[in-house]
Amino acid sequence: MEFSNPVKAMALNSYGNATQPGSPHAGDQLQLFARKELRPVWRSRSEIEAHLSSRQKL
Repeated sequence: MEFSNPVKAMALNSYGNATQPGSPHAGDQLQLFARKELRPVWRSRSEIEAHLSSRQKL
């Protein structure tokens, strides 16, 4: 986390964060983990919407 203006953050979700069988997210960050790299955290609505894999209205 970098407390700048705007705030910047990097993260990594290691294996085991998706429990649904067949989920594409079960190991999608393992390559980053193996290379000891982080990914940017999407914080704004536009960043999040740009990376949605699906959307469900309730």
